[in-house]
Amino acid sequence: MKTRKMASLLVFITLFFSSLGLGAEEQPPIWKAVEIIGNFHHDRSEIEKNLPFQLGQPFEVQHASWKNWCEKLKLRLGYQYTLCSPVRFADGNVYFVIDVVEPEDSYRIRFREPPSKAPAPLPPSVSLVYGELQDRLWELFNLGKPPQEFGINGYLDYDDRFMHQKVLELNRVVPPFLKEIIETLREHRSPESRMMAADLLNWGGSPHRIIKEVYSLLDDPHYGVRNQLSRFMIHYIKGIKDESLALQLVATFLLQLDRPSHGDRNKALINLNQLIDTHPRLIPFTKAIGGPLVETIAVQSILENVGGEAKKLLLKLNESESE
Repeated sequence: MKTRKMASLLVFITLFFSSLGLGAEEQPPIWKAVEIIGNFHHDRSEIEKNLPFQLGQPFEVQHASWKNWCEKLKLRLGYQYTLCSPVRFADGNVYFVIDVVEPEDSYRIRFREPPSKAPAPLPPSVSLVYGELQDRLWELFNLGKPPQEFGINGYLDYDDRFMHQKVLELNRVVPPFLKEIIETLREHRSPESRMMAADLLNWGGSPHRIIKEVYSLLDDPHYGVRNQLSRFMIHYIKGIKDESLALQLVATFLLQLDRPSHGDRNKALINLNQLIDTHPRLIPFTKAIGGPLVETIAVQSILENVGGEAKKLLLKLNESESE
C-alpha cells in the first residue's frame, strides 16, 4: 500500500468519521447541519449562501465541489483562510464544518517551517504490516462497521480479530525503528509520511516518553499531521504524572485548539479535559490562557465532540472558582 494512499485514508477516517470508537452505522448518511467556526463579522446566511449540497439530502463524497465552494467563500467574504470538510457520525448525520480565519486573526495559521528533508523510507517490515492494518480499517469503514479502539495496554488496539493480529506484529516491529519514525515525523517534507509516522507512534512502546519527545511537533503546518499526533496522545495522556510536562502540554493543546480545523479542536479539547482531570492544579493557568477561547467554541460549535467537550471543560474551569 502506497504511503500517499495510507495517509489519505488516515485524513479521511480521522476527520470524516469524527467520533472515537464508533459502532456500526445503521442509518444512511444524511446532511444534517452546518457548523461555522471562526466567523465574527458576517451573517450566517451570507456564509451559507449556495451551499454545494442540500440539508436533509443523502450524503455523497464530492471533494472537488467542497474545495471549490470553500475557495469561493474565502474570496467572496475576504477571509484569510477557509477549510470546509464533512464530519460524519455513527447515527448517519453528516455536518459540513466551515472553518474561517479573519484577516486580523492570521496568527491562527502560523506554524513551524515546513520540513524539507527526505529521510530514508521506513523498512518493509513496518510499512507492509501497517498497510495491511489500514486496508482492513478502510474495508470496515466501507461496510459501515468501524472497529472499536482502545489504548488501555499502552498501545492502540482494535476489537477486530485481524486488526488485533496486525497490532501484535506492529508492537514487535515498530520499537526498533522508533528513532527513524520520530525523525520522519520531525523532518520529512511529505505530510503523508509525517502522518503515517505520527500514527505509528501508537506501537512504539513507552507512550509517555514518546509524548514528551514529540509534543512540540503539534505545531506542524499540516492539519492531518496535527490530527494524527494529537489523536495518538488521547489514549495515553491521562497517564502523564509530571506536572511540569502537563503544563507544557496544556499550553500546546490550547494553541492547537485555536487552529482552524475540526480535528484540531476535537483532539485538543479531549486531551485538555483529560489533563485537567489528572492535574486540577493547572485549572487556573488553563482558564487564564484559554478561557475566552473555550467559551467561544462552546458557543459556536453545534457538535457534541467539540461544543460538548468545550462545555465540559468550561464547567471544570468555572467550578474551581466557586470552590
